Amino acid sequence: SPFLMPFDASSRQTMYISITAFLVYLFIGTLTYTLWIPSWNVVDSMYFTVATFTTVGYGDIVPMNDGQRAFTLFFVILGTFLAAGIFFGYLFHHMYNSFEEISKEAKAMTSDYFINRLDHAQPDEGGNVSMIMMVQQDEEPFWTELCRTFTKTVPLLCALIVPPLIMGYYEDWNVLSSFYYTVATATTVGYGDIAPKNTWMRLIAVFYLPICIYVMARTFAKLTAVYLRHKARAAEQEYFNRNLTEADLEQMDVEGGPGSESVGYDEFLVFMLVAMGKVSPEDIQKMEELYQRLDADSEGALKVEDLFTMAYGEIKEL
Repeated sequence: SPFLMPFDASSRQTMYISITAFLVYLFIGTLTYTLWIPSWNVVDSMYFTVATFTTVGYGDIVPMNDGQRAFTLFFVILGTFLAAGIFFGYLFHHMYNSFEEISKEAKAMTSDYFINRLDHAQPDEGGNVSMIMMVQQDEEPFWTELCRTFTKTVPLLCALIVPPLIMGYYEDWNVLSSFYYTVATATTVGYGDIAPKNTWMRLIAVFYLPICIYVMARTFAKLTAVYLRHKARAAEQEYFNRNLTEADLEQMDVEGGPGSESVGYDEFLVFMLVAMGKVSPEDIQKMEELYQRLDADSEGALKVEDLFTMAYGEIKEL
């Protein structure tokens, strides 16, 4: 399923570390609260720990005295940072990967397109260059893709109601209350006016809460990726369809100076690399300044072995 993509090696390692950290946190909380609060059994302690970790915090069971509250204060802070590291780390990791894919597609498209742009360009009376070949508007509209992506998440979102319906059967909730509990949990609002009281139902909640938060984070990441992709495509479209002016072409004529009508290969190469987004003008400027510093005797050329040694710290034998 595209919604449940396989993890790569680095992501799997991160996932294992996250699971281990969560289990350690769960063990500490369960052991501490079970031994410290006589009225809580193991399931109650696990339930409270998971509700704290996921920041749902129903408030149906709470510490009883100042000592327990003092411990919980630091326990909440630790859980919040841990949860942020896991859930938001996953969220940003997914968004970053999506952005990387978008950037690679944009660079590949820009390279091919800009070469074709110059091949098929024709100057108009005002000196601007219009295009014979324009970008094809065959991509999926934003709202269509957003709805299609959201539709793929619907089965998992609908599956989130199943555990609350089971819990509601034993807790005497009606269907509306079960939906209410699902939304309050998935959004981490956790009002606490409807929460499981049965020990077995709290045990279900121990597993349900992390899964619920994961599904919501995954859904948000997928929808955000759609938005980023269309924003990038809109920027590409604007860039591709702009007019190529004489000022753009004059940027290539570096050595010729004012009035020169010829462009050498090196000027053309620099212009194309900048235009296709391979390097920035600032990078070109820095490299030019570096070359001038290395070419101390102003011979206009550097020795290969000297350049190799300065770049890699090794002597190159020719």
